[in-house]
Amino acid sequence: MSKFYNGYGGLKAKDQVNSIIMLLQSFGADATTIANVQASLTGGTPVPAPSPAGKCSFTRDLTTGVTGDDVKCLQQYLNSAGNKVASSGAGSPGSETTYFGSLTKAAVGAWQAANGVSPTAGYFGAKSRAKYDALMASGPVTPPPPGPTPVGSGLTVTADPNQPAATLAPQSAARVAFAKAVFTASADGDVTVNSVTVERQGLMDDSAISSVIILDENGVQLGLQKTLNASHRAALTEKFVVKAGTSRTMTIAANMDSDLSQETGQVGRMAVVAVDAGTSAVNGSFPIAGNSMTVNSTLSIGSLASPTRGPLDPGAARSSLEVGTKNFLSSSGKWSVGSAEPVMLEQVRWYQAGSAGTGDVKNVRVVVNGTEYPAEASSDGRYYVARLGQSVEVDKGGNIETAIKLDVEGGSDRTIDFDIQRRTDVVVKGKTYGYYLTPANGTSANTSTQGEGFTSTEPYYDGYAHTIAKGTLRVEKSNTIAAGNVPVDVSNTSLGSFMLEAKGEPVQVTSFKVTFGLSAGEDGTQIDNVSVFTDAGAVVAGPKDVGSDESVTFTDTWTVPVGANTYVIKGKLTTDFEDADTVQAQIDPDGDITAKGEVTGLTISATPTSSTTANTMTVKRAALRVAIAPTPASQNVVRGVNGFLFAKVQYDASDSGEDLRITTQKMGLTPASGSTATDLNTCQMFDGATALNSGGNVVTPDEATANTEDLLTFNMDTEIIIPKGTVKEVDVKCNISNLPAASETFRVGLTSTNSDTTVVGKSTGVTVTESVTLNTGPTMTIKTGGTLTITLDASSPTAERYGIANKTDVLLVVLKIKATDEAIRLDRIALTLASSTASSSDIKKLTLWDGATKVGEAVFQGTGTRATSTLSLADFTVAKDTEKLLTIKADLGLLGVNEAATRGHLVTVNYDGEAVTTTKGVGLSSGGELNPTAGADTAGVGVRLVQTYPTFERLSVPSNTLANGEMTLYRFKVTADAADDLGIAKMTFRVSSTTVATTTIFKLFAYSDSGFSTNAYAQNPVHSRNVDEVSEDVWGNVSGSGAMGTDEIVFYFNPVSNTTPTVSSASTTVEALNIPAGGSRYFELKGSLASVTIGDSIAVALLGDSTFANNTNLVNREQADVVGYSAQNDFVWSPNTTSTSATTTNDWLNGYQVPGLPTTEMSQQNFTK
Repeated sequence: MSKFYNGYGGLKAKDQVNSIIMLLQSFGADATTIANVQASLTGGTPVPAPSPAGKCSFTRDLTTGVTGDDVKCLQQYLNSAGNKVASSGAGSPGSETTYFGSLTKAAVGAWQAANGVSPTAGYFGAKSRAKYDALMASGPVTPPPPGPTPVGSGLTVTADPNQPAATLAPQSAARVAFAKAVFTASADGDVTVNSVTVERQGLMDDSAISSVIILDENGVQLGLQKTLNASHRAALTEKFVVKAGTSRTMTIAANMDSDLSQETGQVGRMAVVAVDAGTSAVNGSFPIAGNSMTVNSTLSIGSLASPTRGPLDPGAARSSLEVGTKNFLSSSGKWSVGSAEPVMLEQVRWYQAGSAGTGDVKNVRVVVNGTEYPAEASSDGRYYVARLGQSVEVDKGGNIETAIKLDVEGGSDRTIDFDIQRRTDVVVKGKTYGYYLTPANGTSANTSTQGEGFTSTEPYYDGYAHTIAKGTLRVEKSNTIAAGNVPVDVSNTSLGSFMLEAKGEPVQVTSFKVTFGLSAGEDGTQIDNVSVFTDAGAVVAGPKDVGSDESVTFTDTWTVPVGANTYVIKGKLTTDFEDADTVQAQIDPDGDITAKGEVTGLTISATPTSSTTANTMTVKRAALRVAIAPTPASQNVVRGVNGFLFAKVQYDASDSGEDLRITTQKMGLTPASGSTATDLNTCQMFDGATALNSGGNVVTPDEATANTEDLLTFNMDTEIIIPKGTVKEVDVKCNISNLPAASETFRVGLTSTNSDTTVVGKSTGVTVTESVTLNTGPTMTIKTGGTLTITLDASSPTAERYGIANKTDVLLVVLKIKATDEAIRLDRIALTLASSTASSSDIKKLTLWDGATKVGEAVFQGTGTRATSTLSLADFTVAKDTEKLLTIKADLGLLGVNEAATRGHLVTVNYDGEAVTTTKGVGLSSGGELNPTAGADTAGVGVRLVQTYPTFERLSVPSNTLANGEMTLYRFKVTADAADDLGIAKMTFRVSSTTVATTTIFKLFAYSDSGFSTNAYAQNPVHSRNVDEVSEDVWGNVSGSGAMGTDEIVFYFNPVSNTTPTVSSASTTVEALNIPAGGSRYFELKGSLASVTIGDSIAVALLGDSTFANNTNLVNREQADVVGYSAQNDFVWSPNTTSTSATTTNDWLNGYQVPGLPTTEMSQQNFTK
């Protein structure tokens, strides 16, 4: 199908139409004249002229994308009627435009909503015109005359001081900048520049220049390219505005001819010789000329060749493009980059030649080589440009593909046709020489057919025209009205719901039939007053009664807006229906609905072709079941409690056909074990936090005879509504006085004598006889006070640990606080220092914690071993019959010269189970003071006070396959705590081997990096041992009580010596092993192996210690040699409490409880051949 027809009396081709329109614009014709001429030439609808005397004359539908003076009149009317198009700028009062855009659509929608025009779609059609005429007939609103737009009194045009440099103007170059002019508007108003006349000057033929263009400050071409006339001039007539008091810099550029062989060497320039600014005075010294350019035909600049349809192009016109389509690729073109130079694609501009408006296409993007870029739309919604800067660079021989991608939002029966109008709309710049390029012409001739691809005329790229499908209407079941129970004899009972989805355009429904499927024996005449409602509650059709054929046909006219819309079928079921009868609404869309598009007026057949059925509704009369809920359970309660929950009443309307209203509830209060009903008072029912009976309706029991049931009648001042199909629980609460004795009991429930409920149907008012499950309620047993219990919690540490001196908030013990029968606030707790080796001077203070919140502190006075906490224990409350954890932490003492704390002390703190009167809680119900029962202290474990401590980590070895020669047998890491450095005096390895007799030497290496490449000490290895030293004692003697086992290899270190290590069994002056605070050392045990054969194996492990060495003497700090002689001596280390410890310093410990070092040994490494 062609776009325009050629021939006399027929439609004109695009270029002819454009030429005529340009000529009219140059004559200053108004917008209406231009629009009408264009419509006549292209077969469109002429735009009506505005009506005089304030009333608009609307003779056509107005929607997004339409232009004309009737649109401007509509905007003026909307602004005067209080539905402003805009508050400022285009469309605002005094600045109305002839374009119907999104702002006008929104204003029309607001006007429609205010004047009862449905749908409020922002489409000004027949309904809106009728409402407008009616309003104007009753008293027209005269649109205010447009406010005067201030026009600047003057425009100054000057030469830009930074003129384009004199250079070459090669053939085929585009956008060659010749001159720059600065346009400055006076401060008293904006200035519109109507035209800029330029002149070719100098010794250059006009034939060298293919066309002249004007570029704005962003490099965007304004208007069409022009050719030089016989006077060497061209008028650039695209208007542009210079805001008051501002300046704009415009560039005069030329597209050079493709063959300059005859003009090469010529020198010429371009000059601005005249400016038309309407009524504004133009001040300037003309001509304003740029530098001269030299014509060149020999420079081979880059090129875009072989234009062809891109692979992203749809390849054919879409005749039924659905509204709602996302990411639709409308057109695509592709070029290959020439061999002269790489290129940069700076800008792509697409032209929308179809009839769709800007409201029909959204989220328009330009795709370049797979990357999406946002596209800016021109004011008329025709051009879409993507400015890429220098982000797209393509090398020689590469390809450039550009496509246009969009979402289809509307525009039924309109077209989307994206073209590239001119070659210069693809702005490409050579990277080597810096000239803009003109892409190669296409090979197709413009025959006025659609989708011709690249042509040799305009449009440069002719894309396919895609037709947006007319409106559609789809029907499906909606679950807005779920399957459930429905009552009889209730108007506007929901009988089902359907979802109607309109696409492409609003859909006008003129006939709508609903059929009801009924239980056997029931008749359609038993359903009256059926209507169709929106989900917002507005009636669109009905009411009508159902006929004997069980169907009802609505002939009301109503509109389904674009999108998914829910409609509810409502009616009244007569009393002829029986309980358990079912009602099911159904629609056969293509046969039961008559509809047409509100925009196109075309008939629409609803889908699907099969029947759509709503959820089944079951007839049920009002019904209620009443019972006592399973919670609360029977329990103890301390007397004196207010608002105690005695029971929950369960109201079950799951089998009811309508909502229920409860106004009165009777219950029985049963006292026992010597109690009387009058021991309770102020009984109320609660729906959540809302009291249902208050003031004079509060119930006070009055039966004074012990063990005698009392009637509680709850008259609701706030009625209880139970929605049908639901279950609601209501609390029953009373205050308990201080009169009942311990072990007396109370129950509140539904008894055989007191269980009546006054309930009616909310809609029908029908009295309901409830079904009651008798239950006297849970037994609540009175206690005079609660019980406080304190025990050791399972989360408390179970093994001794090292504690760093002067560290705060060191975890000692976790206690479990239990409150029984009432909530208890803990005010004080007695704590004791439970280690015989520690003293109060080892602890600065204790802190008490509720999770991460500090709630108290405790201090040991003098040398005492008992402390009483002072807690802000309004913050530590344990709820009734629950448990809560209280964490005890310590700020440890400072070690050092003249410091009171003692290194090596085991600091242990526990709850003092004997000082029961010191520990105090307060019962929050009884108000009484509570003490725990006397018992044993808790048995928590402590922390051993040190300056620092090591942490071990086993590492993998390079290989576990035995080989002759020296090989790695074990690797591990030792890290000192950040508090201080530490020293090591001894390490012991177990070596179990079938070949130990042939293992000659073991060496221990130390590194400062995990790669085992940087020596940690001056000498590496730090120690070596001969294989025959496996029975050597601590310092090289061949015998002694501390002699090692026959499968052990031991290394000794003197922390204060730094001599070269030896393999001599008698040498004790080996290098010191100190590890800095927070630092790590990486140790590697190597052995020299010989005569390894298949089947040989070695197992190697680092040994630990299972108890503290000589605990009796540890209070006096073992010397290293003493520790070495003890039974637990496999690892000996020092926390360097005051300085680096020598072997004679009383500051040595063994490997017990060192983190990462087990009490037996680290995991062994196994080696086999």
